[in-house]
This record gives sequence, C-alpha cells and structure tokens, in this order.
Amino acid sequence: MFCSRCGSRVDGSQRFCSACGVVLPAGLEKPSTEAPPEIPFVPTHRVISSSLTPIFIFVYPGVWLAAGIALAIAFWRSSPQERDVPSALIILGVWLSLEITLLWQSTVLKKVTIDGTDLIISNYFREICVPLRSIISVSQPKWTRTQAVRIYFDPPTVFGQCIRFVPAGYELPWKENRIVAELRWLSRAG
Repeated sequence: MFCSRCGSRVDGSQRFCSACGVVLPAGLEKPSTEAPPEIPFVPTHRVISSSLTPIFIFVYPGVWLAAGIALAIAFWRSSPQERDVPSALIILGVWLSLEITLLWQSTVLKKVTIDGTDLIISNYFREICVPLRSIISVSQPKWTRTQAVRIYFDPPTVFGQCIRFVPAGYELPWKENRIVAELRWLSRAG
C-alpha cells in the first residue's frame, strides 16, 4: 500500500503515513494500492550550452587565421609577374574584416550550466555562479549563424550584463530553442 501524498509504503493497519504524517481520510480503511506515478528525473546539474562551444571559441577562429596566413604566404611566394597587388589588398581587407568579426562573435560565447537555482557560467578560464532570480530577460535572435541565446542580468555579472551561449541541440531557424522558455520560467520561479 502506498500513501497518496508522498508515495511511501504504508501498512494497511495504520491510519496515517509515518513518512509524511498525513492522516488518511476516515472513509478509507486502506490507502491506495497503486504505486505512485512515475516522476521524470530532472537532473539538477546539467550543461545547457552546446558541446561544440570550445570549437566555436578556440578552433574555428584559428582555422580562419591559418587559412589567411596560408593565402598571404602563397601570394608572396608567387612570381612578381603573377602578383596582382590591388586585388590582393581587397582580399586581405575582406579576410581581415571577417576574421575580426568572427573573433568578436566567438570570444563572447560562454559555457552555461544549470545547477539547482543557479547558473554556472564559464569562459573556460574563469567560472562564476549567478542566481537564476537575477535573470531579467532571455532572448534568441533568429537567423544567426549559431542561434546564440542571450541572457540579461541585473545586477551585471563579472562577464557583463549580457552573456551569450550556443544552446545544446538544434532548432529550426524560425523557432525559439526550448531552453529559452525554460530559462524564462526558471527565472520567474526562482
């Protein structure tokens, strides 16, 4: 027999649950014989950012940097008759602007973990703990390369008032990732 409130086993001769102390209704001689419903296990410590975050931060910009250096070396090693300096400078300018943009977008990404009522935010060199109740807004711009989620805090954290992270899993570009709604709900509940 099981208690209808806490789900613990109750002896049929008892008039109350010894675990939670609830008094069984007078009309019931026996508590429920059915097992309590299965409650899904929700881990209290889980990483919500993508496992590819280190690649976005460290590897991807390095590959672009190496490709640009290889192009520059190939250009300068070519014969002087084959060199077209004006077009090479245009290519260099475009590549340099893309590299700076990529570095700027990549270095702001963070690793985010939910741990009970706190967010653990890491840039892989430093880790901080921020209460969920300090979240004031969660958004996800659509049609971006990484679909990064933005979390705004009040008061600002060591990483600033806004952090960005790439969520685990993939959603269609026009749909909001499920973690956005979950973080909004957790910030209100916390």
